[in-house]
Amino acid sequence: MDMFEKRRRVAICRGPHCSARNSAALAELLDAELAVHGLEDDVGTRPGACNKLCDEGPSMVVHPDKIWYSCLTSDAVREIVREHLSRGEPVRRYVARDLSRFDDFGSFEP
Repeated sequence: MDMFEKRRRVAICRGPHCSARNSAALAELLDAELAVHGLEDDVGTRPGACNKLCDEGPSMVVHPDKIWYSCLTSDAVREIVREHLSRGEPVRRYVARDLSRFDDFGSFEP
């Protein structure tokens, strides 16, 4: 199945600041946790470009939910997989940006 056919797509930042904070290892953990929870067919992953959250990295974005997470740790990734990617409930304490109330053109949805 193509990544863009999956229910959700997740990209962990691989920019220089996040990479220096071990984002590659977090990406590996993300893939492993998705397998543990049986989500490989529902969630696609890929390396991400800079999310402009350099001081708060490592960061990741979840599409199409329009949720950006920051200050990621191993525990945060596990919790995000368990709560957000499995159950659909974003983990608020790690949310850096929540643009879910905006459409694709930046207009606010009531």
